[in-house]
Amino acid sequence: MTKALVVIDMQKFMFRGDAPVFQSKAHSTFDTEDLREDHLIAHHNKVLRWFAHTKETEDISFEVIR
Repeated sequence: MTKALVVIDMQKFMFRGDAPVFQSKAHSTFDTEDLREDHLIAHHNKVLRWFAHTKETEDISFEVIR
């Protein structure tokens, strides 16, 4: 679930002094009593930008290092 995993991951990265890259709109969550799923995703995308680099799926590439 996005809410818990994002918070835990951000704390780990910040503790280690890393600058993570998160894929925006790659969330898995559900409606709560207070917020709909789309509002939670929008909120996390906004907050993540304070602490990490965010990129759209099509802007992410992986490099094989041998």
